[in-house]
Amino acid sequence: MEPKFEKDVKYRLTREVDACVVDGQNCVLQNDIDLNAETVLTFVEANEDGFVFSNEEGTNYRLHADDIDAVEEA
Repeated sequence: MEPKFEKDVKYRLTREVDACVVDGQNCVLQNDIDLNAETVLTFVEANEDGFVFSNEEGTNYRLHADDIDAVEEA
């Protein structure tokens, strides 16, 4: 079952996760970055590559499918 997220709703990470920084659909950094537990992100969209969230500064991150269980509503 695919998780349901609402656009523009804030979510919190319950544990550290690896994420891809995205610009449009593409990862812009060669390596994933670590996002800490308690990081608050806003849901942007779901696409064929995964779930995209944004931080307060406007940076978009795509979370890996195995990390989606670490996301809860803030």
